[in-house]
Amino acid sequence: MTEHRPHHVAIPATTSSILHTPETRESPPQDSPHPTAAGHPHAIAHSRASAPPAARSGAAQHPHAAAAQHPAPAHAQPSSARPTSPEFYFARTGANVDPMTGAFADIPARGHGGSMMMGGPPSPSFTTAFAEWAPAAFAESPPDSYFSLYLHTPYCSHRCNFCPFYINPIRTGFSDEYTSLLSREIDATAAVLAPAFANRPVRTVFFGGGTPSDLDRDDLAKIIRQLHDRFPISSETEITVEGRIRGFTADKAKAWADAGANRYSLGVQSTDTALRRKIGRLADRDEIRSTLAALCASGAVVIIDLIYGFPGQTPEMLVEDIRFVAEETDIHGLDLYELKQFPTSPLAKAIAAGHFPPAPDRAGRGRIYAAATEALARHGFAHFTRKHWRRSPRERSLYNRTALSPADLVPFGSGAGGRIGRFSLSQHREIARYADAVAQGQKPATTIPGAARPPKPSFRQILSLTIEECALPALHYFPEECRNTADIVLHQWAESGLLKPVNDDVLQDIQLAWRMTPAGAFWAEHLQSLLIMLSTVSHQTA
Repeated sequence: MTEHRPHHVAIPATTSSILHTPETRESPPQDSPHPTAAGHPHAIAHSRASAPPAARSGAAQHPHAAAAQHPAPAHAQPSSARPTSPEFYFARTGANVDPMTGAFADIPARGHGGSMMMGGPPSPSFTTAFAEWAPAAFAESPPDSYFSLYLHTPYCSHRCNFCPFYINPIRTGFSDEYTSLLSREIDATAAVLAPAFANRPVRTVFFGGGTPSDLDRDDLAKIIRQLHDRFPISSETEITVEGRIRGFTADKAKAWADAGANRYSLGVQSTDTALRRKIGRLADRDEIRSTLAALCASGAVVIIDLIYGFPGQTPEMLVEDIRFVAEETDIHGLDLYELKQFPTSPLAKAIAAGHFPPAPDRAGRGRIYAAATEALARHGFAHFTRKHWRRSPRERSLYNRTALSPADLVPFGSGAGGRIGRFSLSQHREIARYADAVAQGQKPATTIPGAARPPKPSFRQILSLTIEECALPALHYFPEECRNTADIVLHQWAESGLLKPVNDDVLQDIQLAWRMTPAGAFWAEHLQSLLIMLSTVSHQTA
């Protein structure tokens, strides 16, 4: 039965616990051990290859550890406006201003998803051996708190032209070789951490990439079973395998579900066969239909990614994508991401060379997003988190929300990223370097120590968690020195059609003050950037 919760924000346990302790002052960005950035479904402590390091938005950032970078606001405000004045942060208003398409001036698209935990560029190494610091760091968290595992597969059978993250092509024997390395790393890491996680449950396991579904059936099944043997994984643990339509066969889906996987996430991007051909996707709509049917038949929860903002894509095309998956498949949910154009991607180069039309501008993307959100509601998909919709309560979307929290996330595999206590880890991207470290019994990662975790969550953490739930926190969670200005700005955003006040009793208990409208959700990352800028400027001038 479809679950509809259009008037209630879904609050994960991590959000609820964080919001019970208000904070009066936000530390400068560089002082936050777990900075929080707005980012894709998949973003946390270490960013993807060519994206700037993000911290705790997922990537990763994807999905993943450095202070988040936030662009200056882009609006048409008077030149006299300063970052310390409310007007600097105001949205555009007026009879002819549609908040979905014109609340702010055109700004670049930021992140469309993919693996959240892909390692970023090399950074200064912390040379102390993993076994010497990791147990104590892991023990910094409460003894009954959950943690997560992320496993990265940096291989793809084919490169899509919009993707800048392609690293290694698959080759004969790669699956056995790579999973053998993963297996050794899992054993070594579990042996180091085991004394500290006796009473700590694993909340999520995520196989990201790259393309984990390109691994051989039996190889990945063995890894899933090994994780069950080495870590405190239960029937409540969400275990996700990412993949693509082509190559994610019915026998793989069944074998991996039998081994313990209970959620499959596929990067469909579009079901329009002609558009798929243009962006480098090989499967047509019939293959999409049959593959999704096979995956749903495995008993696992199945979700897909759709992307909006491709060159030549119209609102009608995305609405048809949604109709197709709603009426002709049994998927449980979907992520809707905005295309992020990387200058190094083949697609960006093709656009620059005139082989493709330009991608839609911000207003065009807003029109596509508006049409999509209306279609999703019409077909019974509830807006569950900021970029995620679901039509079944079986779909919990735990990983993306857990990745935004300060919970420990243990990385495995070449290119993975994660965090343990106050340490951020970025695993070696070069396969040879990764293999050498594993062979020597070392954790194959660059490690960066940070400050000890503060007793209270930072404003950035609270803001990131609530924005993921399409909401904003009550004013007393803002740093004290910016509350007056923030109050003016938030009310102006409400008058502009970006926010609505929260009146639901269920939400009053956790002190959320504002819910985002569909237009607010479209501009969410920009709103987050502005509020972080406001809190930082106010702190520096206080």
